Amino acid sequence: MTIAGATIFFSIVAATWPVWGFLTPIYMIINFFGASFSMVFLPGGTLGNFLFWLLFSVGGYVAHNLNMSPGGELAALI
Repeated sequence: MTIAGATIFFSIVAATWPVWGFLTPIYMIINFFGASFSMVFLPGGTLGNFLFWLLFSVGGYVAHNLNMSPGGELAALI
């Protein structure tokens, strides 16, 4: 499990290095802590479990289907 976590961390740093450069590891650590501590605000039990999977599923769907081309939805948000 530790090897998988370290591999994922270094892979995401390598993938986003061209975007942020030397600040990439700092940004990834901040993202990790933000995602970890955001789960504190979910309720316990079945409702919290359902909300967790719902939020991550919707977020993954939106991130995958967002139009990243110039002039697309992402450009309109920025």
